[in-house]
Amino acid sequence: MASSPSSPSTPDLSTIPLAYRIFFLYLEPLTALVGASFATLAPAQYLAHLSPPPPSSFPSDPETGTLVAVYQLANLFLFCALSEALVLRSTASRRTWRALLGALLVADAGHLATLLPLARAGGFVSGDAAFVYVAAGMRVAFLLGFGFKRPSTEAGREGQPLVGGDDVD
Repeated sequence: MASSPSSPSTPDLSTIPLAYRIFFLYLEPLTALVGASFATLAPAQYLAHLSPPPPSSFPSDPETGTLVAVYQLANLFLFCALSEALVLRSTASRRTWRALLGALLVADAGHLATLLPLARAGGFVSGDAAFVYVAAGMRVAFLLGFGFKRPSTEAGREGQPLVGGDDVD
């Protein structure tokens, strides 16, 4: 017997608005994988792009402790990419989506706070911060329920946009 689209093995993600699915299931995990790859394969260049002085003045052979920190950062990027892509693909439960996206929103705040000393660095840092702001904005919109339809059980309000914390699992 063929499994239906709503079987436990294939959750019906159509209840999640398309913009969120595209961003959280594809775009953001892909960018995190790119960041993880860059930090892993070219740690000296990655560090140089995060430094206020011109990248050419950064040592081409960072110390071992610095390399370990960059590799750990790369692993965190990989963890975030896999968590977001795999966990969110596994369920249509908005409760689960909210839990993971809420945790990532806290991480966004920390990420942006660490970039404050580099505010004038420009280039790579500015692009990184801009993307994190977009991601945080998408998370806030999801957590507030923007783009979701009201449950059809509400007489007279069916199909109305949902703003707020109503949960539809």
